[in-house]
Amino acid sequence: MKWFEKVLGFIFGAILLCCFSTLQKKAIGAPLVLKGYIVPVAFGGAAGFIISLWYAKLRKAYKSLQDAQNNLEIKVRERTSDLEKALTEIKTLKGILPFCSYCKKIRDDNGYWTKIEAYIEMYSDAEFSHSICKDCADKYYPDMKIYDD
Repeated sequence: MKWFEKVLGFIFGAILLCCFSTLQKKAIGAPLVLKGYIVPVAFGGAAGFIISLWYAKLRKAYKSLQDAQNNLEIKVRERTSDLEKALTEIKTLKGILPFCSYCKKIRDDNGYWTKIEAYIEMYSDAEFSHSICKDCADKYYPDMKIYDD
């Protein structure tokens, strides 16, 4: 807090209390003498000085709260953005998928039968690459010996 703010607080408090003192003296018909303003100036000035100190602390606390609120708003925006990004990346299959026990095609909501690979690629971010397991290699390609080391 700057020194002139303290002085202004003292002067403002002194003037304010002197004005109230003058109004009170006029109301009761007391004489207005300069000596009668020493106490109002002292107490009013002290009160104004104390209020100016309190106001400076209040401004500092308010600024601190504004900074904290701004930081929180930034964090909320960042986390919201992260969550929205994650949500766009998540595609999951839910529920019961009716599929043919022989050809393994899946029936979609429109009643069409689709290859399982095409269906999963359509409703998720998964992609397929085909290979052959050891059992099927032995059964369908016994002469190729794919898995023999």
